[in-house]
Amino acid sequence: MWVLIGFVVTMPVNLVLMRFTKAYSIIHFIRKIWAYFIFLPSAMYVKVQGKEELIGLDKFIYAPNHSSYIDIPACTLALPGTLCFMAKAELARIPVFGYFFKSIDIAVNRGSIISAHNGFKTAGERLDIGQIPLIFPEGTIPANSPELGRFKSGAFKLAITKNVPIVPVTMLDNSKRFPDNKPLRATPGKMRVIIHRPIPTSHLNIADSDALMQEVYDIIEASLKKHHAI
Repeated sequence: MWVLIGFVVTMPVNLVLMRFTKAYSIIHFIRKIWAYFIFLPSAMYVKVQGKEELIGLDKFIYAPNHSSYIDIPACTLALPGTLCFMAKAELARIPVFGYFFKSIDIAVNRGSIISAHNGFKTAGERLDIGQIPLIFPEGTIPANSPELGRFKSGAFKLAITKNVPIVPVTMLDNSKRFPDNKPLRATPGKMRVIIHRPIPTSHLNIADSDALMQEVYDIIEASLKKHHAI
């Protein structure tokens, strides 16, 4: 209900601003308001650790774990920058939300190599104009979340190709607040988000993408275990 009301309230302004690429930072600010609109009456709140790791960085890629449908609004509130989410194309088919999503974010058909290629190409273009791509390396919410699913290499190849750091992000509590397998069992409480130290890619080439992917996987998994999330 709160998701829908938030979109209805902000939609008239968004419909105008979506026509202008330079207005994406304003749209993202409105998306933050929408996220507050969802979480405040639900008694959920974001607690962020590690923002200081991003001081001095202007271009980079976020690589968070994916454990709940509230990951997008939680990241919207927690992570600095004008975010550009890359996510499954099914989100673009959701009434109201879908129009908003496919206008400023990147919808990818997970079963299409061409769609994935075009999606990462668009993410690179968004990076060039100052947006911060956020790519879930798992591609989808794993069945046994919050345990990590298998990572895909696209985000890491993009970071190496664009010569930008990749920033691992661990979300510790989202699967507890809003379980994927129990969508009507939301609970109030904190959503801890940890921003890890950026990993530079200037010394890497495409052949190193798997090693980079494993490094990010290990960082997030170690953080989940350290905080007893898994």
